Amino acid sequence: MKKRILAASLAAVMSLSTLAFAEGENTQVDLISEENTIVEEITAPVEMPLFVTDDLVCIEINEDNSIFARDALGPDFLITVNDSTLIFNSKGEVKTLSDIKKDTSFTAYDYASNPRVLMYPETYTPKIIIINEENSMAFADTFKKSETLGQFVNTQNTLALNIADETVVVDEKGEKIENKDFDDTDLLVFYSMSTFSIPAQTTPEKIVVLSRPVNEEIKEEIKAEKLAVNSKEIEGEIIYKDDLMLLPFRAIIEAYEFNVTWNEEDKSVIYGPGYTIKIGENSYILGRMMPIELEVAPQIINDKTYVPASYFEKVLGKKLTNIDGTLNIEEAVIEEVTVEE
Repeated sequence: MKKRILAASLAAVMSLSTLAFAEGENTQVDLISEENTIVEEITAPVEMPLFVTDDLVCIEINEDNSIFARDALGPDFLITVNDSTLIFNSKGEVKTLSDIKKDTSFTAYDYASNPRVLMYPETYTPKIIIINEENSMAFADTFKKSETLGQFVNTQNTLALNIADETVVVDEKGEKIENKDFDDTDLLVFYSMSTFSIPAQTTPEKIVVLSRPVNEEIKEEIKAEKLAVNSKEIEGEIIYKDDLMLLPFRAIIEAYEFNVTWNEEDKSVIYGPGYTIKIGENSYILGRMMPIELEVAPQIINDKTYVPASYFEKVLGKKLTNIDGTLNIEEAVIEEVTVEE
């Protein structure tokens, strides 16, 4: 599966001489060109983007209104849509599932922190679907105020926003927002042109202010002493460090009947079909997901590998509940979907 960070630099091939930034109603508008554009590289630390994306083509709409789609490299996807899924075209116009037909090209935006359960076809519910149209672009990420540029720049330092009076700003329900202070705000930006600079600069035509995903991590007040997998108690000690719950990795993984192997050379643990975590490396990955950081890196405690409890939620997609002092790790149940060619 091809996953990529939606890069604003793709817009660099657009014309540079037709984009203008208006700072006010009576301000003279100057055309931006290579001569008068300041090319300035931002050296701030790069963070993980809010979304990963899949560029897809609709193969068919199923009876349950899910979308069977395929990307350019061939992998198949089953895209489900719920009431919270935002659907637009790349011009910022609100659309519905009925606007997606066979051969429709669209981009699905999924939170980078969301786990995906390995199955065929790979199934997930995106936060945003953008129906692709010519001469217009959409971009979703977290934006912060740049002290260098005085503008709002995304986490990868690839796109800077020049907010004009005519820029339409709404919330997810389409209601107008007057406040345009977007420091540390998740935004869906619609634009048609950008400068050939680092970062690329654009005056958005429309901005949708996104609601942040609910953090479903185990709350600090939960103090479990025993472990269970699918309601069956297993051996293993739960350890708390500064109120952070750490769980014994091998005991839980083996309860799912995966083989676990220790690699002494690089201090890594290999399990299942080639999945790996490394001691002291706060980078967790499963299959073709983007690596994510959790509260702490895997660590050795009492000669056993421990990971934060959130690993089993955010990476493996499990549900963790405290039942009378026993932490129960439930396996996510997803029905396999068969799509007829």
